[in-house]
Amino acid sequence: MARGQTGIGALIVFISFVLTAAIAAFLVTQTTVSTQSKAAAVADQARERTGTTFEVVRVEGIANLTTNTIGKYLLYVRLAAGSDPINLNSTYIAYYTASGRKVYLYGGNVANESVLPTVDDGRYYVVDSLTAAKESPPNNVLESGELYVIGLVVNNTIGPSDWYEFTLIPKEGQPNDVYGIAPDVFTSEVVILR
Repeated sequence: MARGQTGIGALIVFISFVLTAAIAAFLVTQTTVSTQSKAAAVADQARERTGTTFEVVRVEGIANLTTNTIGKYLLYVRLAAGSDPINLNSTYIAYYTASGRKVYLYGGNVANESVLPTVDDGRYYVVDSLTAAKESPPNNVLESGELYVIGLVVNNTIGPSDWYEFTLIPKEGQPNDVYGIAPDVFTSEVVILR
């Protein structure tokens, strides 16, 4: 009878080990699934924040050949690959030169470059949409497949060989820095800076 009791005791211990292992495996699996879903949500947020940005295709300076300075800019921008649409109402453009820094807010649309303000009003404007498939005039949301021309007039003008920098800052996403040095000589009113 002692052998039978030993066998039953061993079986009870074995079953308790199996149940304990099953409960532990269940808890580990639940924790892993929970952590994985939280990680996926965080990754989606991070991808949205880092993937949303502008691509600056071209920068033109409009030179005053009398004073030999650039005080008006046209930036050709589109969304970077994989970017979500960007609302210009909540996007800032910071402009830097050796003379200082100024931040510009969205001011709306203008019919063309010639109707941009003649003095720095602290705003940037959408001058044109170079994408025929989208609405005309352009709205305040830059979407995939659109190319906008953004114009702004600045007080901190630059001359030949001076440096400049623009930082386009969307509310959600990554800022995009564009910088360079003006050519040594301005030979025409439109100066290609990038």
